[in-house]
Amino acid sequence: MRHTIVGLVTAVILAGTSPAWSFGGCPPASKDADKCETGIAKAVGKFVGAVIKCHTKQADGAFKQKPVDDEGCESDTPDKSGKAKLDAAITKMAALCPPGVVTNATSFEDQLLTGQNSLDATNGRVYCDATSGTRIDANGDDAGWVPASKDVSKCADGVAKSVAKLWGAIAKCSTKAADAAFKGKLFDEAGCRTAATAKYDAAGGKLNACPACLDPASRASLRDAILNQLAAADAALFVCSSSTTTTVSSTRSITSTTTTTTSTTTTTLVSSIICPSGGTVDVATILVPTPTTFNSTVIEGIQVDLTYPGTVSMPGTQLLPVNDPNDPTTLIVLLSRDPNGINLYDGSQTFYDADSSAPFKLKILLTLNDTANLIFNQVVPFERARFTCTPSSALSASSFPCVVSSEVDVTARPIPADQRPNCTVGFSG
Repeated sequence: MRHTIVGLVTAVILAGTSPAWSFGGCPPASKDADKCETGIAKAVGKFVGAVIKCHTKQADGAFKQKPVDDEGCESDTPDKSGKAKLDAAITKMAALCPPGVVTNATSFEDQLLTGQNSLDATNGRVYCDATSGTRIDANGDDAGWVPASKDVSKCADGVAKSVAKLWGAIAKCSTKAADAAFKGKLFDEAGCRTAATAKYDAAGGKLNACPACLDPASRASLRDAILNQLAAADAALFVCSSSTTTTVSSTRSITSTTTTTTSTTTTTLVSSIICPSGGTVDVATILVPTPTTFNSTVIEGIQVDLTYPGTVSMPGTQLLPVNDPNDPTTLIVLLSRDPNGINLYDGSQTFYDADSSAPFKLKILLTLNDTANLIFNQVVPFERARFTCTPSSALSASSFPCVVSSEVDVTARPIPADQRPNCTVGFSG
């Protein structure tokens, strides 16, 4: 007797639905590239921490009327400044680096030191209370105001410290994710990033007597801005082989890539793409086990829901045909179909397009035979769906969240939501 999966969840919980929440580059292509890219990423993290520490000393000195020159601390002092140490790290790694990495790293360093997205500009969002009427840096190089009171100074210093820790922690998540991808190992990247941001939020919640510009909403906005900068750092440092130089400011640069392999299928996903002239785009989903994912026996039934935006469409509506997966024109294809391994076609398949009203969802329901061998002890490429899009329009994977909405094992035991694999989505590159 076969058992049917029933029930839909309304909340979509997916790690990686925004650029800030997933590894924003390509896995290293070689051992040398792994050492180079992760090494420079770590050095950038230390540089950011050093510069923020310099800014804190400068603000504290201004408040105590004991001026501190932060330029010598962050960039001018030979061999000892944050910039000097980062430059030395880049030089040390240069011989191991793929084309473009050193250029990108230097460019990103410059952006952190000057311009609207620099750490100097970020300083203005930390030491943001203008009550004192006195700027921290009379020369105007560094944004921010001298704190008006000891309480305001303590709050701003606490936020600065949290920003430095957040950058270091998220950068560590990226380097671990890149290293794991290169070595073919699993890493709970979502858990790593969630823990890092939770610590930032918790630290902010302990601060007292903060000015209005450092209220919870402002701290959250600052957090998200830092996460976006870290995504740009990933794109700059973990270069993709399809583009030897990744321009950080480019709207068309690849911002995230995940590569997974089964015995018969290799799927490379990118998180942003421009709709090609043909007007179609392939969206793929991959099921990624976490440390809590149930994996002790085969899965008998599973439903995966892919939500898609109104800017694309799936030809047909409601029940869709299950066509030959080897036919290049087939709109929906299950990706794991190894007769000697995981075969998602071993059983019955239902493809359903719920497109009568938003949110639009493509629902894939599989009732599998035991011989389908679906066990979540490995990453499982799941599905490729071909959508119609407007040529030259920009598309982001964050607009296509997916979730494993139901799952049962071979004994018909429903698998709780927290024991199901994560669903990641991207465009087939």
